[in-house]
Amino acid sequence: MKLTDVVFEISRSHKQDSHFAIPDIDQSVSGFDAQLYFKFNIRHRVNDNFDKIKTNSIQFQAGDTVYFLPGTTIPRFKFKEYSEQIGCRTVRKVETASHAVINRTNFLEKRTESRYNRITTVSTLINTLQILNVEFTLPDDLGIDVDNIDPNQFVLYDYYLNRYIRYLSKHLNIKDPKTNRPYDLDDYDASNMIKNHRYNYVRPEKLEDFIELENLLANNINLIDEKDVLRVIQADTIIDEQMHKRLEQMIASNDEANITLAMEILANCDVRQSLFYILKLVRRYETTIYYNKSFNHVNFKAFREMVREICKRDIFRHSLDHNDIITIMGEANLLTMTHVNEMMADVKREMSRANNRFFTIESIKATPELLSYLAAAKEEVADATN
Repeated sequence: MKLTDVVFEISRSHKQDSHFAIPDIDQSVSGFDAQLYFKFNIRHRVNDNFDKIKTNSIQFQAGDTVYFLPGTTIPRFKFKEYSEQIGCRTVRKVETASHAVINRTNFLEKRTESRYNRITTVSTLINTLQILNVEFTLPDDLGIDVDNIDPNQFVLYDYYLNRYIRYLSKHLNIKDPKTNRPYDLDDYDASNMIKNHRYNYVRPEKLEDFIELENLLANNINLIDEKDVLRVIQADTIIDEQMHKRLEQMIASNDEANITLAMEILANCDVRQSLFYILKLVRRYETTIYYNKSFNHVNFKAFREMVREICKRDIFRHSLDHNDIITIMGEANLLTMTHVNEMMADVKREMSRANNRFFTIESIKATPELLSYLAAAKEEVADATN
């Protein structure tokens, strides 16, 4: 499975390494007062196959060898504890692995750069430059034969190149016979052949990582999603109401050692089974947790990754309220009547603490939207009034 496509890109450059320049144009006509230099580059664009990579369910057995692809966040010492129980082991050379673990998001984000570009055919670009009398050179490594251009060969360009071409065409009074307007590459935009205009380019120094992954897929290795491994190795503790109270006391103590220990307990819990109380802790102590030295520890980073996967958002960078907690739990089909009753008690208590000189809070009733979440989770609904 080929994960990247070789494409040509035109980027702005310095004079000494340029392949062509748009001639100096009268500033009164164009709004520009200097030449702009461009060069051709060969880039590797991540194609749609990356989204189609399939992973297998986790099934490590005694004797298995496991390789972690770059970008994974699983704490190695945590996996070592698990692997010793199973009888498998990690390896440093992919050639000796029977299984490979991947973090799709990190693999892509840390090995690519996202840029907004338009796309047209190489023939359209070259014809336009020739008509506008722009002298250019094509590097040999592009493999483009000007006299025999492949009609399916594309080039990516940015807004600035097209802006200069439009003004040059206007300045020279050369119109495109097809449109009777100044030449505009966007009139021949081939982006309908590709889903969108934002492309992920592979960073040149990271191309080997993509080649490594392609080789793994070609050899039919058992590829495992990191989040599936995390579910297995982080299932030691379930945070219930009593554990929540203990963790709350530890974090509220403002003692660095207590807070660090509380975060270590969080990082080693069963996230799905503990999610309700995780959300309650983060809602109240987000800042304390965020600024603790353990926040970027590899173990807690893996925990955050798992939480983000379930919540579909980064709860540590956005303040939570009661509505957010109910919504997250509901959308994850984890909301129970016990959670609802506890939340209603919390809301009633917080409202009662407010400076209400003229009102008394007698009861709180669940809305139809909340009841729909309970129904989706097949939770038996009692009287949702507090």
